[in-house]
Amino acid sequence: MPSKSNELMALLDRFQDLLDVFRSHYFHPDFGGSNSIKAVLPVLVPTMTYQNMEVGNGSESQVVFEKLYDPTISTEERAKIRKDLLDYCRQDTLA
Repeated sequence: MPSKSNELMALLDRFQDLLDVFRSHYFHPDFGGSNSIKAVLPVLVPTMTYQNMEVGNGSESQVVFEKLYDPTISTEERAKIRKDLLDYCRQDTLA
């Protein structure tokens, strides 16, 4: 939404990439050498998992997002895709 670009850009300074924090200051052998959210989250918060989610990783989310623009899918399928993507994004945000 171009009309909101100034407001959105003003938020940038409030965000911090936690990958940098974990890469520099926190190690756990169960991370398996990775500091990605998918590796860190199950170790630190075992109850928060991406397993059994309709959309469970970034690559999959991109493929599913593309389906939203398929004119042949039903309104119901479009609503389900949107919900699945929002669930995935919600999990990332909470994590």
